[in-house]
Amino acid sequence: MEFKLINYCEIDAQASKSYSVIHNVDESLNLGDICGVDIESLPTNITLITHGSPCTSFSQAGLQLGGDRGSGTPSSLMWNSVEIIKHCKPKFVIWENVANVLSPKHKHNFDEYISELDSLWKDEQCDGYKSYYAVLNAKEFNTPQNRSRIFVVSIRKDIDKHSGMDFIFPNPIEMTVTLRDVLEKDSDRFKYLTEAQINRIHTTTYASGRRRIQYKDWCDTLCARDGKDPKCVEDEKGIRHLTTKEYWRIMGFSDEDYQKAEDLGLSNFALYKQAGNSIALNVITEILRNIKNQYGEAFSKDCSYLSLFSGVGAFEMALKKI
Repeated sequence: MEFKLINYCEIDAQASKSYSVIHNVDESLNLGDICGVDIESLPTNITLITHGSPCTSFSQAGLQLGGDRGSGTPSSLMWNSVEIIKHCKPKFVIWENVANVLSPKHKHNFDEYISELDSLWKDEQCDGYKSYYAVLNAKEFNTPQNRSRIFVVSIRKDIDKHSGMDFIFPNPIEMTVTLRDVLEKDSDRFKYLTEAQINRIHTTTYASGRRRIQYKDWCDTLCARDGKDPKCVEDEKGIRHLTTKEYWRIMGFSDEDYQKAEDLGLSNFALYKQAGNSIALNVITEILRNIKNQYGEAFSKDCSYLSLFSGVGAFEMALKKI
């Protein structure tokens, strides 16, 4: 699908470089730190805004400091997205985050987000958004990764009412691609573990550490911090790290996309981080395909798009695929 990228917004300088080469756009389109965005300069009545805010304050793997407005936590940057939504009045908004945002500790942030979008512009015709949400797992969408995330699709009420239907999330897709299918063959990238390193994995007190070696048809959730201790697989020569290219493949990116980023000369740590921070491409592709099929020209005609917390642009890749 064709779309006009208005701006993208990414504070990580290396991720911004990868984004620009993968999507063939100039880095001048990057708004940078979302806290410093000149909101009044952005256009209104655009088609789509996507956002996430860092999941670190919601994730079970973190300190779970939450995302309360004004708290200063990384996850609280979701409220900066809301301010941009208020101004831009997009027809469609998609929010992605860890499923733990629905836990008792954090659900008040989720409920407040839904309520605020519902009540925007009460004195105007469009009268806020109707929101639909689902927790979807990447391994249910032909992706060899156990990655459960919440997706909230919010549709401006004037668009939603005109359609005469509720948004329907996509059905699961049979897994035909396994972890073994995306592994590289005899690469000089392979880094094999010593016996001492393997023993440390088996004896660590951290449950996530003990699960680093992948034996299933799919991989455990790829994380931004994996650059320090990448997940591993066993082959005929021993136990080795998954490579940065394999991480990108597991997220759904093509080797061509990966090569563009690698050619920038980025560190392995940065390439692992960019994969772990991204979104499973197959999942968001099917969500966007359903929006396009259910809302037709309201979504696809002259589509203008503002990408917040862009990473390397999984939403953008999905838009191009549908």
